[in-house]
Amino acid sequence: MTDNNVQLRHRILHWVFKISDLKKWIEFSKEVLDSRVYRHEEFDSGCEATCNGPYDGSWSKTMLGPSDEKKFCIELTYNYGIHHYEKGNELQWITLKYPGAAQKAKNQIHWKVEEKQDKSVLVTGPDDQVWRFVDGESENGPDEPFHSITLSTTNVEKAEEYYTKVLGMKNYAKQGEPPLVGYGPQQTKLELVQVEGPIDFKTAPGRVAFNTSSVPIIYQRAKDAGTTILNHPTTLPTPGKADVVVTILKDYDGNEICQVNEEGFDALSELVEGADFIDWEERERKDKLIEKWNNRK
Repeated sequence: MTDNNVQLRHRILHWVFKISDLKKWIEFSKEVLDSRVYRHEEFDSGCEATCNGPYDGSWSKTMLGPSDEKKFCIELTYNYGIHHYEKGNELQWITLKYPGAAQKAKNQIHWKVEEKQDKSVLVTGPDDQVWRFVDGESENGPDEPFHSITLSTTNVEKAEEYYTKVLGMKNYAKQGEPPLVGYGPQQTKLELVQVEGPIDFKTAPGRVAFNTSSVPIIYQRAKDAGTTILNHPTTLPTPGKADVVVTILKDYDGNEICQVNEEGFDALSELVEGADFIDWEERERKDKLIEKWNNRK
């Protein structure tokens, strides 16, 4: 058994999307999310911690957001040669909250816009992913527009128990509202919403990532609780950059949670000149080569 009284440092890092078109996602992120690329990395083979999903070929990782990786951001995973995914129902939307957010969303002309009765606005972006915009001052602070990630759950009580008791999060929801769990009042949080029927992740399951001061302790807590563990603490190399230690867990609904050790990640995520460079010609060449190879099989 591990010592559950050990106080760890935590923060939410990002949500991982598997995408079919990186250019379209970057365009959407600039236009709608006021975000920019922080860093871009290319990999020749699959990830030991399945960062690129159940795929073992060449892939890339692109981190983007409105400020820097010390705040919540988006991770875009692109698997070469794969240009379509079936979207699952585990993620309902990611909410952005800031003054004028809903009006800005209404003004979008390139993307599907839907106004809701609660005055929020839904924008459907690339790969049919939905983003919710809400007017108001964000509880997370003026430089943290990403308010919450809304996840579907078939048992809201068990879901809340997992995130609060196993992962040590706190419920910040007001009475009568769905659980809103997080590691701090000024961090992006997870909203857990009850749905009918099974959670179906299809071919592009997302993943939430947290930073922690001790991956081994989080791993042991999940193990003691008898919950699903996909990867024991594993060191992942990034060519020319810092290594990171991660463990991959699953909640009761099967949502994947990546716990990342802060020591390596803080070094990996430092903003450096040229980290955002994307060689579009090389990407196109690689995509065509892999598509040609796949068509021969």
